[in-house]
Amino acid sequence: MAQLHQLSHWRKSSYSHDTDCVEWGSDPAASTFGVRDTKNRDAATLLFDRAEWSMFVDGVRRGRFDLR
Repeated sequence: MAQLHQLSHWRKSSYSHDTDCVEWGSDPAASTFGVRDTKNRDAATLLFDRAEWSMFVDGVRRGRFDLR
């Protein structure tokens, strides 16, 4: 698993608002992805391997996590 300092290419989610902001970063060499709170970047970062990240992105695209 990649160390947090190796994650780069951080991008803010297009769904983020003024008070609810998340961003994701990656370490292409290690196929590791991270998600963190934009307002508190020093707090915990969730780490995912490529398979986990792919399943998560697929679930988002299919609306699995939509609040209804």
